[in-house]
Amino acid sequence: MSWIMLIISGVFEIMLVLAFKKVAQSSGKKLILWIAIITAIAICSFTTLSIAMKEINMSMAYAVWTGIGASGGVILSSWLYAEKITPFKFACLSLIIGSMIGLKLLSNYTSPKFSLKYATSSSIISKSTFSLLPSKRILSLFSVPE
Repeated sequence: MSWIMLIISGVFEIMLVLAFKKVAQSSGKKLILWIAIITAIAICSFTTLSIAMKEINMSMAYAVWTGIGASGGVILSSWLYAEKITPFKFACLSLIIGSMIGLKLLSNYTSPKFSLKYATSSSIISKSTFSLLPSKRILSLFSVPE
């Protein structure tokens, strides 16, 4: 259910991008109307995104949400406003869509625990590197509880 809410939120994000184009083209009373529409769409987008984040990690939800908005905006602007999709734009769009698919496929993957404390005891990073940091409390933020 949370992934469905995330996709719905992404669709609202696409609508928001398209509404911004209408704001750029409007003036007077139509401008005020489009600003009201943008406000309503943004509320719907953020609400469905926050519902999706109850079960999906924030970093993944936000990445997918922006990816849906960006890729959908590019695709629909090429259709609605005759904007050209160059081979480079298509390649970048493919990377965005591929990244979203990869994030979904890896959403249940749990990585091994990593702690900066273990990295400092190895030869990879010297302990003197961290003497420049203001306090040990900052280093403790990077530790994963055992």
